[in-house]
Amino acid sequence: MKKNQSTLSKGYVAKMFVCVSLLLFGGVTLIGRITANERGEKYQGIELTQIHCEIPRTYWHPEKDGLYAADHMFCIYEKNLEYAVYGCELEKLGENEDLYGLIKNKDVLDELLNARSEESVRNGIYTSIGMLNNVTEQYKIEKPSYTAYSFSSLERINDEEYQVYIIYFVQNDVRFLQILLERTPGSLTAEDKKQMLLYTYLH
Repeated sequence: MKKNQSTLSKGYVAKMFVCVSLLLFGGVTLIGRITANERGEKYQGIELTQIHCEIPRTYWHPEKDGLYAADHMFCIYEKNLEYAVYGCELEKLGENEDLYGLIKNKDVLDELLNARSEESVRNGIYTSIGMLNNVTEQYKIEKPSYTAYSFSSLERINDEEYQVYIIYFVQNDVRFLQILLERTPGSLTAEDKKQMLLYTYLH
């Protein structure tokens, strides 16, 4: 896999985190959908059109976070850029949608949609989003009904280091991508990663 830039630009970060609200006229907030799928004290459930996923409550503060969603994607972001969580049923992305600015090269998104191995998934994420430059861990669950991949990486964003955790879930025609970015490496535990991966499924 070819190496890309080691640092993501300020403009890219601004588009990802700060300008997300400008891209969502007609979107709906996640609040009702999330509270309806609450499970336990540590994790918060989220349901899209077909996918149920979970995030640690460390990244769920509705009183201060930005919360936006369409039926097939969502973005939760801390307004000081400490963290952000994105999720998307990729096969449902509209022509003018780019996952709130996260997808940099939509022309190569088919590479990810058609990926069938860890390496091809990793390459697809790299070429379409520009992440996974410095993978520290990757994992795969393969079952008769679905396959799930996860990747941990360290990325330079706006001259600061972010821990990145990515899940890519494949079942039938569904392709779900979830990305968590956080400025404080180590906050996301191995238990959190396992929980997020195991509790991503079709509902």
